[in-house]
Amino acid sequence: NWVKTRGHIDPFKKKKLDEALVKMTIGMNRPFMDVDNHWLREVLFIAEPNYICPSPQTHTRNFDEAAKKVQEALKEDIIKDVTKAGHKTINITSDHGKADDRFHTKRNVVTVARTTKDFTIKKDIIKVIKCEGSQTGKVIKSDVKKVLKERAGWQEDWKVNWVTDNESKQKNASDPNNHPEVGMQTFHVRQCVDHTFELTNEETLVECPPTNSSVKKVRSLVNYFKDSTLATEAFYKIMIEAGVDPLAVVKGTDNRWFFKYMEVERALVLKEHINMFFETYDTPHTLSMIEDEDWENLLVYENALKIVVEAATGLEGELYPTASSVIPFLVTITDELSKMSENLKGEGLNFVETLKKNLKSNRRFPNEFRDLSPYNSLTLLDQRYADLYFSKTDLDKAVEDIIIDSVFDDFQADTETLPATEDEGGSHEVVGENIFARKRAELLAKKRSSVPLQLDPTPTTLRAKVKHEVSKFLKQKGTLGITENPNSWWRLYHKDFPLLSTFWKAHSAFPATSTSSERAYSMQGLILTKC
Repeated sequence: NWVKTRGHIDPFKKKKLDEALVKMTIGMNRPFMDVDNHWLREVLFIAEPNYICPSPQTHTRNFDEAAKKVQEALKEDIIKDVTKAGHKTINITSDHGKADDRFHTKRNVVTVARTTKDFTIKKDIIKVIKCEGSQTGKVIKSDVKKVLKERAGWQEDWKVNWVTDNESKQKNASDPNNHPEVGMQTFHVRQCVDHTFELTNEETLVECPPTNSSVKKVRSLVNYFKDSTLATEAFYKIMIEAGVDPLAVVKGTDNRWFFKYMEVERALVLKEHINMFFETYDTPHTLSMIEDEDWENLLVYENALKIVVEAATGLEGELYPTASSVIPFLVTITDELSKMSENLKGEGLNFVETLKKNLKSNRRFPNEFRDLSPYNSLTLLDQRYADLYFSKTDLDKAVEDIIIDSVFDDFQADTETLPATEDEGGSHEVVGENIFARKRAELLAKKRSSVPLQLDPTPTTLRAKVKHEVSKFLKQKGTLGITENPNSWWRLYHKDFPLLSTFWKAHSAFPATSTSSERAYSMQGLILTKC
């Protein structure tokens, strides 16, 4: 009898209960049919006997209305952020992947990042596009433009920076010189640093067969344990008899390419037990034993990749600037690899030197990106780094890239003072901070004063004014800690640097990676636009 109404229910309370069911569906990633669940209806009846649980059709309708409200609110928020900030710049990422539906439908996830007037970075997934038909560069760009217009309020005078994975069609779509007929101009277009690390790692393994073979042996062992319950039990028994807590062979990760590093890292921890397993268990002939020289290769691989993984992890942040750390991280990586090489020989030396060569190649990170905009200009304007990683030529190029940036096409200085606010992102974790902080400290000690710029004593042109502000800015380098958020510094001192702060505000949300799009494929929660 609990399925029938017993009397009048306050409309406000009914609305709240309907909304709570929608939130439950979203938060728990549950199907719409849950509202027909007997036990859920009984709980609702006990809590409020006069409430009639909506049918799946009505619940779906309520869900769609809620989704529409969220989308409209997000669109208004993005428009307000971009227009009030004055730079009219959005930084987007896109990434192709497969949905988790039974058809594994191909999707393209689009995110929008921007820095607000008070130097706060916001980043949102605005649409998971269902890819239909041939995905040419023109089609992808047209789809992205449509989504930006419908979901982010994109306007023709907005500047669009675009970071994609290294997929050729995504690169074709984002290229500023391609598909002008679509009618959306792009400016700073780069590929995901994370993907580039992945390509470098794979390229290096191919060029170093002994190390590649050792890594593949670990991969084969992991797959064997996944397929054989008896082997897994035998391996666990070895660890228990050794008096240690059983550990899985591989530490799980959602990242696409870290899994090889994670598998090797865990295998090295379990080296003694893995050797015992091969000695005592009757393994199939298809499973190759991990020999002593393999363990030596794996140790070098793990040590060399560790700093790369740490850098990549640090560059995947959502709420603090990441692009400004790309150059410092790359310089530190190559410096650490050079130090490793001094103590290696044979295959270990070959692997580290090949990895370093590939990282610095023109296909990957030429000159550690020190002459590539916007990374160079953002590094220069990050008070944690400033010109520490630059030669005189690099510095001049970074300054020139600021001067010619499109953000100054119709620039008007904003001198309004921002209120002092608590910054929830005032600091952030830097993975492997000791390594990167140490390199920064070394450079800071060597570079006590800035490389002098040729200054006009009475600056009137944009060029002269930018150089004057840069010279003034460099006098304060090193005043911000390595774990502090540079946006906090700009919030306090933006008035002293009206031109530089405009550039920083426009581009500080430029993402180093496209992982904000990739995460949509492994999120546990429900994305509203996915259904």
